[in-house]
Amino acid sequence: VNNQQEYYTKDAANLQVKDGYLQITALKSPNYNNSGWDYTSARINTQDKFSFTYGKVVIRAKIPGDDGTWPALWLLGSNIGAVGWPACGEIDLMEEGTVTGFENILSSLHWGKDAMQSRIVNGSTTGFHEYSMDWRSDHIAFYYDGTLLYSQANNANMPFNQKFFLIFNVAVGGNMGGTTINLGSGSTMYVDYVRVYN
Repeated sequence: VNNQQEYYTKDAANLQVKDGYLQITALKSPNYNNSGWDYTSARINTQDKFSFTYGKVVIRAKIPGDDGTWPALWLLGSNIGAVGWPACGEIDLMEEGTVTGFENILSSLHWGKDAMQSRIVNGSTTGFHEYSMDWRSDHIAFYYDGTLLYSQANNANMPFNQKFFLIFNVAVGGNMGGTTINLGSGSTMYVDYVRVYN
């Protein structure tokens, strides 16, 4: 999707828990398994495993900043199979990419309309940071290390009043990853913890 260049795998080289961290690694993998895809990565998806409505989400992660990467921590409405996208709603807690510029945190909502806000932050790709969201029936607020990025009003006419599930991934290329790709020996997103409070 979105012109991305990666092939998602369950290989340990792309996805593992090591040294206390969930590690999602994008790699250059020429013609992976004769698939025609030259890059591999992984995507964690909690659909049909864990979903929730409203609450506070706190994720501590260190994201990659290599050319061509597009790391994201996001959510989709659990009814996507019935109503499709974007009617199901999408919540992007955090995404960054080569095209938008690293250290430019983007948080957004999609539901047929787009509401998004980005902010330049120093050191987002050089250390661990907390990405959090306060999701209520009347608003959704996004935070970076406890500092408010922005808040969007929520109401009954929007799809953000139902169950959503979590997705974590490191895409390669695409609309936000761009066409210049340099992953070196691998480009890894480290996730320390995910906390959901209702």
